This record gives sequence, structure tokens and C-alpha cells, in this order.
Amino acid sequence: MVRQGKTAGKLARRSIRAKKGRYLAILLIVLLSVGFLSGLKVTREQMWDAAERYLDSQNMYDYRVYSTLGFTGENIQSLSKVFGMETAEGGKSVDALLVFDGTAEDCLCISLPEKVNVPSLTAGRMPGKETECLADHRAFSEEDLGKTIAVSSDNDDDTKAALSHDTYTIVGLVNSPLYLSADRGSAESGTGERKGFLYLPKENFTSEYYTEADLVLEGSLKAGEAGEIFNNAYKPGRSSATPTTALWTTMRQR
Repeated sequence: MVRQGKTAGKLARRSIRAKKGRYLAILLIVLLSVGFLSGLKVTREQMWDAAERYLDSQNMYDYRVYSTLGFTGENIQSLSKVFGMETAEGGKSVDALLVFDGTAEDCLCISLPEKVNVPSLTAGRMPGKETECLADHRAFSEEDLGKTIAVSSDNDDDTKAALSHDTYTIVGLVNSPLYLSADRGSAESGTGERKGFLYLPKENFTSEYYTEADLVLEGSLKAGEAGEIFNNAYKPGRSSATPTTALWTTMRQR
């Protein structure tokens, strides 16, 4: 048995010396496979952690509520007092045809939030005047900073009346927690394909009603605790005293 073991060892060493290239190729393939598998095992947790840190820092909503009638400031205050609610903020938005560099494109104009879904600046600065705006970093580039974007005359009367100014100057580029992929959704006007989004100071929206209400639950995100936003600790309907039930009761009373 010992001699057979020594013989096998000698044969293996001879085979390796005779075909070093093939042996090294097999060794590299094995090392690459191990490294690839190790990377896959840690990728999910790293992606979850990165997503949680970003969404936590921008305070992304847990619930977004819409109403065909719109929300008043009093409605937003009522929603902020719902059991289990940490923050509530009203938002205004309108789809519009905007002219930039001689081309009309569909864009979503969003009121610049203060507490929920806060955009992160990637270039430029924040608006200092009503006629300044922040632009989608995917649809615009740093070369576009300082350029003017205009509300197209092809918009219907309601859309043109929804904004208080006809032109805006791009002063910054941003990421938005509302858009976690390259898809910007479909538009209500024009070709139906949305180019991107613009953040405008709230004063630019002429309507006194909010088109949506963004809500954040108490303790919904825990910075630094990997995977917290993907666990199964919260199950809607498990108890009659859940934020979901309280929110639904408030909306029905409205």
C-alpha cells in the first residue's frame, strides 16, 4: 500500500511536470470558480445593505397615498398623527411637455421635498430661486447646468396653469429614491414616453392641493442593520392595531 501510494505520487508529479500548462489551466479554473461562488454568496447581502443605507439616508416612503380630490394641509397633518406613523409629507407633481435644446420631451415635474424621498445631489447646487430646478442625472449631464428648460406651448391649458413659470434654469443634477432603475415610467401626455424628471420648488405649483401623500412608519428603517428592510417582522393584517388598519380608517373618515 505504501509503495502504491509512492508510485501514484511519482506518476502525478511526472504528469504535472510533463503538462504544466494544462495543470495550471485547471488550477486557475478551480480558483476562478471558488472566487466566483464566494462573490455570489456575499453579493445579495451587500446589495441589501447598500439599498437600505441609501433608502434610509433619503428617507424613502413606506406608503404613498393618492386621491382624485387631492390632499389639503389638514389632511397631511391628520395622516401624520395616524398610529405608527413617523412622518407624513404632501407632494405635488404634474406631467408636462418641456422644451430643451429645441426638442420637446415629456418630463415629470415634482415638488422638491423637505423630509420624505429627499433627492441626492450629484452635481451643481440646490435651487435658490423659484425659477431654478434640479434635473434627472440620467436624462441630463453636467454640461446642461445653467441651461434653460421651458414649458411647451403644446401642453393643454390645465398643465400650463399648473406651473407658475414658463422657464426654469437647471442648477443641479440629482438621484431620486423614487427611481431605483433606469425606467422613468410612462407619461400622461405627448408620446407617452417620459424622458426624466425635474424637481421644482413647491412655490411653482399653483394648486393648493397635494397630488400625493408620502408616509414613513416609525422605526421602518434601521441604519447599519443589514437586511432590516427585507425581513418578515412586519406582516400587514396580523393585528387590528397595525399602521395599515389605522391608515385605512383615517382615509375612510376623510
